Amino acid sequence: MKNFDLIVYGNTILDRVYFVDGYVNGTSNAGHGQYSAAGSVGNMLRAFCELGSDKRIKVVGKVGNDEDGEILEGQMLNMISSQPNKTYLLEKSKGSTSNAVIISDIRKNSRTSIVNWGACKDLNNLGATKNSTWVHLMYIDTLEKISPRDIENLSKECIVSADLCLGSHTPEQKEKIFKCLEFVDYLIVSDVEAQSLTKGVRNGVWRSYCAEESAKILGEIVKKGVIVHSPHGSTTFTSGKKKTFSGEYIGDKSLNVLGAGDIFASSFISSMLDTNDVLESVKFAHHHTTNVLKSRGKNEKV
Repeated sequence: MKNFDLIVYGNTILDRVYFVDGYVNGTSNAGHGQYSAAGSVGNMLRAFCELGSDKRIKVVGKVGNDEDGEILEGQMLNMISSQPNKTYLLEKSKGSTSNAVIISDIRKNSRTSIVNWGACKDLNNLGATKNSTWVHLMYIDTLEKISPRDIENLSKECIVSADLCLGSHTPEQKEKIFKCLEFVDYLIVSDVEAQSLTKGVRNGVWRSYCAEESAKILGEIVKKGVIVHSPHGSTTFTSGKKKTFSGEYIGDKSLNVLGAGDIFASSFISSMLDTNDVLESVKFAHHHTTNVLKSRGKNEKV
């Protein structure tokens, strides 16, 4: 028996979040509050804690030996203080802790981020994840020290899922990502990330039905399936079949949507561990994510 149901492996980032009401580029924007929180893997750990699940969860990341690293570790510890089945392993680096400035536009239900990459990109101990039923590789496009061979070896031991971070990829990044995806069971990406990864792969044209086209392209590469999600819904491609889902789009309410993708991924994986049913898990992920965003409030900390 494995020691963990899920290990989330990847980018450990300290988010500095600023709320604005209608962000306008190139000018001063009035803020409505701010806070700092563990982003990326922290968002997923928080989501699993909020799901009320008794699943054994561990997050593995890397931080710098600096003040941001101490703040981030304190955030992690606070999250699991009442969660006996949740834990974390943060390696220390001489470099700086990765950090991001996040602008959460509550009127437009959107967020913009500027990331200062640091220690987390150097994470390279995939061997620490093998004692788990499922491993989720967070931001696979920024884990520079992980190779396709590393993921191939991991895939022999457990179910592997992955997501992306960047909205734009170089040809070199795409080549490595596609090689890695051959050993990934489930890929969970936004429509923006999928567009970047697959644009130009076929016919050099990005069509209006981009989610469906990219889901098919990526679904033919990964081992089991892909989910391309957006605020409006998602498209899956599993077992050679494509299916679309309508989400409960919230366009008429001011919301803080920070971490929505992480909540979606956590909800999907949690449901899959229980049911092993992709379609039902996607439905659950959409429904749960919408409920969390609706209940969160405009300026509530994530």
